[in-house]
Amino acid sequence: MKKYDFNLNTLKKNFNFKNFCEELDYLVGLRYENWDLYKEQVGIYKYLIYFSFYQKVPLLNTVMEADDTSEFGKDYHIIDKEFGSKKNSKIREEIITKIADGSIFEFFNDNFKLIYHFPMNCFVASLIYSKFNKTYYHIVFHPFDLKKKKDFDYSLHHVIDFYDKKISEKVFFNDILKYYREDVLGFNDGKLIKGRDEHEFQDLYNKKVNYWRKIAYDNFDK
Repeated sequence: MKKYDFNLNTLKKNFNFKNFCEELDYLVGLRYENWDLYKEQVGIYKYLIYFSFYQKVPLLNTVMEADDTSEFGKDYHIIDKEFGSKKNSKIREEIITKIADGSIFEFFNDNFKLIYHFPMNCFVASLIYSKFNKTYYHIVFHPFDLKKKKDFDYSLHHVIDFYDKKISEKVFFNDILKYYREDVLGFNDGKLIKGRDEHEFQDLYNKKVNYWRKIAYDNFDK
């Protein structure tokens, strides 16, 4: 059986960032074309790991099966099992900490640059720039409780959208609210409601969150 070394330095050394970005582009397209299939996809942190071991990763379907004729198709369940094992708990905590503080992409490869990062009460949102394809990715992660790293649902690490040009911090925060309203709350119209929703956007580490939250609520959809 093939052995996998989950040491972070080993992962980043072998990481294929170009193929990883192609996967992000695919997932954004899937979000708009097939919402049900998009919801079934694994968290994108897994692709950071997959593309550190394999150059090609077949697309996974709704029941998390891959083409079992490929090398990856035969092995990916082993990767998942070993990564989730007790012996790799420290590595998982290190990865989840980097996801939560927005540094995970920059850590894996200097192709990526963190542009904006908003850690909030219910989730964290980051805008990540990829230099080689000149694309900005909107990434969200729902940790539920940043203090309980062992209780995280790793699957809730998604790419929401991408932009061809850099957007302002205000526009990005408005897009965060739009994502929360439509994807999390399931509203297709209407505004977020002060007093009901705004507690989800409380500042955890960054005073800019409360500032942009006020601006966004006062101007949302205008």
